[in-house]
Amino acid sequence: MANLKDISRQIKSVKNTQKTTKAMKLVSSAKLRRTQQLSEQAKSYALKINNILSEIATRISKVQDEDNLNRAFVEASKSEANCAKASSSLNKLLVH
Repeated sequence: MANLKDISRQIKSVKNTQKTTKAMKLVSSAKLRRTQQLSEQAKSYALKINNILSEIATRISKVQDEDNLNRAFVEASKSEANCAKASSSLNKLLVH
């Protein structure tokens, strides 16, 4: 049978584990809230991009003849310089 010292040590160990678990729950709930906020922001961004691309597709289809098959490339980047680089590389690829 365990003596009083062993029992008190076990109780202390369990309490420390409970503190750690509580801290981990707080951290995970904060991360979850942050992820949910980012998800909501991404959803509105995705809807806006979808609307823009749908509008571009509609305009292209109005201009496009049935006999003539055209292709359109839409470039998106958070930096205008990155789009310019990609556009330049794409033009070189298409011309050759």
